Amino acid sequence: VQAAKFRALWALQQGRQADAREDLVAAFVLGRNVARDGTLIAVLVQQAMESIDCRTVAELFGQLSPENLQQLLDGFDAAPARRTVAECVPTEKACFLNWILRRIEALQQANPGDDAKVMKGVHELFAGVLDAPAEQAEPLPANSWERIAQAAGGTSAGVVRLINDLEPFEQQLAVVLALPHGEYESRMEQLMAEVQRSPNPLLSLLFPAWEKVRPRELMAL
Repeated sequence: VQAAKFRALWALQQGRQADAREDLVAAFVLGRNVARDGTLIAVLVQQAMESIDCRTVAELFGQLSPENLQQLLDGFDAAPARRTVAECVPTEKACFLNWILRRIEALQQANPGDDAKVMKGVHELFAGVLDAPAEQAEPLPANSWERIAQAAGGTSAGVVRLINDLEPFEQQLAVVLALPHGEYESRMEQLMAEVQRSPNPLLSLLFPAWEKVRPRELMAL
């Protein structure tokens, strides 16, 4: 999308408005297509690409004829539908939490009667994600795993329970993330207050990332 910006600038300098228009539309469509896997990071990339492309159109607005501006708008309107943050909730659950549950089950089956070894494996599973989650603006507390293990009673079955207990919050989250500006802010504030009060440490460790991305989406809209 950055390349499309400079291609459009060059095309306009050469008097090739149609080429500039087509590059800008193609970049916009690419941004929509990049989010098709439904992951949160892909939707963030989609938002960034749309923002860059729209800023470029704003900068070049006076250099494009009314006809090409209309065709540009028509091209944007014909692009694939925008993937939303709310739509990422089930995908993220499948890619992370459901994956963790399957891995715990495999560890339990491989180490019958040795839950200490299972918990060591579970710790390793969580470690990479807790150390550097892609959507987290700030590092998570250093004692994150200790909090999880304590809340789980030191057992892998307890960790499974903590993960399964996230389900009602995930359902609420998907609803709140789909709310429009004006309704979203107060509902998210209420939900995050519930998250902070919960004895389940996974909520306060994993959910704040969602609070940050919906405002970005509203800005993009």
